[in-house]
Amino acid sequence: MNFDTKELNVVFPNEVLNGKKIESVMISPIDRQIGVAALTGKIKNMQLLRLYQIIKVEDGNFVPTHEIGAFTFNTKDKLKDFIKSLPEMSAIKILMLMNPYPLLSN
Repeated sequence: MNFDTKELNVVFPNEVLNGKKIESVMISPIDRQIGVAALTGKIKNMQLLRLYQIIKVEDGNFVPTHEIGAFTFNTKDKLKDFIKSLPEMSAIKILMLMNPYPLLSN
C-alpha cells in the first residue's frame, strides 16, 4: 500500500500494515534519503506505536527496512504528543527511551 505525503511516496508491504494505521512519516532534514514511519495500533487497552526506518530506493519511493522501536501509551493523546516531540528529541534521549534502565526489585 502506498502512502503519499506532500512530495514523498512510502510503499508499505501489507504485512507491515496489518492491523496498523499510518500516523506520521518523517524524513531526515540532514539526509533526505532516510526517515521514520510511525504506525499505530492497539494492544489490549493500550495504544501501540511502532517506528520503522524507511529509505529512499531507486524509483524515488521510500520503503521500510525494519522496525526500530515500539512504545505503548495509556491514551491516544499521549501517543500523538510523543510523535510530535520525536523530531526535537536528542539521540541520547531516544536511546534512553528505547533502552530504559530496569527498575530494581526488592
